[in-house]
Amino acid sequence: MRTLLLVPMFFCFLVGCEDDSLVKNPVVYVKSSSEAPDASCDFLGKVNGATLNEKAGAVTKYEESLKDIKRGVSSLGGNYVHIQKVVRDGAIISGKAYQCDNF
Repeated sequence: MRTLLLVPMFFCFLVGCEDDSLVKNPVVYVKSSSEAPDASCDFLGKVNGATLNEKAGAVTKYEESLKDIKRGVSSLGGNYVHIQKVVRDGAIISGKAYQCDNF
């Protein structure tokens, strides 16, 4: 009987218990805007996003840089990026990372 209880517990230990908030895709999970967030959000720091794909068109450069900056925000524990500066056809994006509870 004791063995029957230990097998499921051991299996759970090997597999682990997964928290959905840890595996969220930052490209989807992090919101971006040129608007500053409301005052209830916590400022986490400045972030930059960039792409090395110089041959891509402006839209692709911006999309790749936006993905990069969102990954940076996520690594700081944030869920919102206030985009402040876009240069070189979107190849570089600068902004501020925030943690906001309201989304």
